[in-house]
Amino acid sequence: MSLINTAKGVNLMHDKWKKVAMAHTRQKTQFKSTFWLLDQEPAGSRVWLFKSNRVHCNGTFYSYQLPSGITLRQIARGSGKVRVTGQIFTVEKGDLFCAVPGVPIEFYEDPTNPWAWLEIQLRGEGAMDIVYATGCHEQRPVARPEDPDSSLAAIDALVTYFEDREQRTPFGVLARLYAWIETFSGKEQQPHTPLKRSWHIVEEAKMILDSEASPNLNVSQLAAKLNISRSTLLRAFHQELGMAAVRWLRRHRLERSQALLAATSLPVREIATASGFSDSKYFIRCFTREFGMSPTQWRRSHSS
Repeated sequence: MSLINTAKGVNLMHDKWKKVAMAHTRQKTQFKSTFWLLDQEPAGSRVWLFKSNRVHCNGTFYSYQLPSGITLRQIARGSGKVRVTGQIFTVEKGDLFCAVPGVPIEFYEDPTNPWAWLEIQLRGEGAMDIVYATGCHEQRPVARPEDPDSSLAAIDALVTYFEDREQRTPFGVLARLYAWIETFSGKEQQPHTPLKRSWHIVEEAKMILDSEASPNLNVSQLAAKLNISRSTLLRAFHQELGMAAVRWLRRHRLERSQALLAATSLPVREIATASGFSDSKYFIRCFTREFGMSPTQWRRSHSS
């Protein structure tokens, strides 16, 4: 990413690229786009991902916009230029450029090096805080990540998850959005960010365990499914629930075992396995310590 000095007028190469792109704009063959929209706004969130897009251009893309919303585009291939507030920035693979409300933006690709990008559109009163977290702002709408390849992999994971309308959840989308920001900036987002991220991590963890075919996930495996570090997961549980994640996982498994004890006639040994305990004796000890009676006693007391 570089800034072209425009004090003495528009750079000649910039002007040439722009003319080439504008000449082809009317042909309507300048790019291919695949986008997905959010079905409804998630309740209680100050920021959410409204739309994702994968754009592949052919060397003739040109756009001038006066945005009404917030759009972030990360270059996956090729190069181009972005013009905002009289400044022209050259962007290439890995770079991010942002469009924010009320700030005119002009962008077009190098015809000799066609670009492609991954795009997300954000909504909510906290959306600009996401922009600032990437290092972009109204006067300088471009930023380069600490690790371009890792950052591109993270935003691709976010967009891929968002495209799966059957499986995606609001918490899952937000967890991956923040994972991408952390990868892009090289900094973990602090608890005072507009979205209280730790709460969403805990809720997403609950959803994963409730739908997980194999209930014996440990903390590290659960963190991997959330695309966050183990330490981030541990901190989220401590902040939101005041308990260690290991203890919460054990409690969740025991509650699963209660449901099985009440709804089935499976032997205690099989219920232990189905609830994520590999040792039935350890399961019985944990159950008794948690609920004040053995699994067999609990089943009898709750039988009809």
